[in-house]
Amino acid sequence: MNGSTNPPKFDGNVNIDQRTVNGHTEWYVKDIGTFHRVNAETTFIGPPTTSQFYNKIKAHEDKHLDQFNTGKYSGLWNANGLYSIRLYKMTSLVSKIDLEATISMAIDAEDSRCLDVKNKDTCTVIEPEAYAAGNSADPDFLELDEADWRPKYNCN
Repeated sequence: MNGSTNPPKFDGNVNIDQRTVNGHTEWYVKDIGTFHRVNAETTFIGPPTTSQFYNKIKAHEDKHLDQFNTGKYSGLWNANGLYSIRLYKMTSLVSKIDLEATISMAIDAEDSRCLDVKNKDTCTVIEPEAYAAGNSADPDFLELDEADWRPKYNCN
C-alpha cells in the first residue's frame, strides 16, 4: 500500500530588462513575470479505486495536500514572498546571464530552506498527521502505527 505526493515547488521566471545607469548597462529584475508556486500534488495512489485500502491511502495523501496547500506548511515555497523580499531588487552590471545565475542561486537557496523545514518536520508532524488521517479512514483495520512507518522515513 503506497501513494506519493510531491511537495510544492517554484516554477517560471522573473522578467529581466536592461537600462543605462551612469553610462553603464545594468540588467535588472523588471517584474515577477511567470515566477510562481506550484502547489503540492498527489502523483500516485498505489491500489486501484476498487481496493478496500484505496480510501486509507487517499486520506493519507489528501492530508499532505492540506498540509502544504492550505495548512501549516502553505507558507513554504512562497514565490510572491521571495520575489518581494529578494528577487525584485536584483541587478547585474556584468550581464543578463550573471543576473540569471544570481536569481537562480536565490531560488535554489529558498527551495533548500523549504525542503529543510519539510524534512525536519517529516517525523514529528507531517507523517504522523498523514498516517492518523489514513488510519481514521475505512476500513477499520490495517492501521499503521509508528513502528510500521517510521523506518520508511529514517525516523529515529
